[in-house]
Amino acid sequence: MNSFVSFEGKTSTFLHNIYGTTKGEIRTTLLEQDLTFARSFFKEEQQLNILDLGSGIGFFSSKFASLKHKADLCDISPEMIEKAKLYAKEQNTFENQRFFCANCFELPQDILSSSYDLILCHAVMEWVEDQERLLKLLYSLLKPQGLLSLLVYNKDALLYQSLIVGNFSYIECDFKSKHKQKLTPKYPLSPSVIETNLKALNLTIKRKTGIRVFHDYMRDKWMQKECFEEVLKYENLFCRDPRFVNLGRYIHYLCQKE
Repeated sequence: MNSFVSFEGKTSTFLHNIYGTTKGEIRTTLLEQDLTFARSFFKEEQQLNILDLGSGIGFFSSKFASLKHKADLCDISPEMIEKAKLYAKEQNTFENQRFFCANCFELPQDILSSSYDLILCHAVMEWVEDQERLLKLLYSLLKPQGLLSLLVYNKDALLYQSLIVGNFSYIECDFKSKHKQKLTPKYPLSPSVIETNLKALNLTIKRKTGIRVFHDYMRDKWMQKECFEEVLKYENLFCRDPRFVNLGRYIHYLCQKE
């Protein structure tokens, strides 16, 4: 039951969607806030050991590396790892980072023999079929009191969006696309499922953030760009509001290993 998706050959499209769009800017802004909050769990002088699993270019782990923390980056795509190395050199963080190319269930011994203060696993779980196994792996690599930064694609939000646009056939086939590989994840998760699994592992949710709780549902799409400052303002205002957090297209969980 080990099914993985690699964006080998599509990294430029993938990176543009994350960092070159309004939805990407909302995502990075809110995640930066959460990761700044994460630092408050550690002593200011403490050098953190960080794992960035499914790292992409290592956007966030490079920020930690710039503060002299140590970061291991791992991605299934050789092309993405090469881009991550170039990005690290551009950010002058290369000496504080190690780079590995592997899928999450065939990690190198250098990672398996380590333990981490902070693990970043952003937009990975929804591409992996055996999600419980992945979550248990992440737990095993965390130090006691360590933090897991888990960003997951929200199946309930996908259902809601599909209902809004009347894409009933997509719902009826359980969101299985006819196309071989689109950028819509293959195995989205409902918040109730992921939160049950986190609780079962004794991972305590310290912060929960909805990423794009209304941006993607806006009727007038031109407003996403033309009124972006206001959109970002209100995304920031409502992203952790219990009334709206589960509408996020992605949900970010910051969890502590008890």
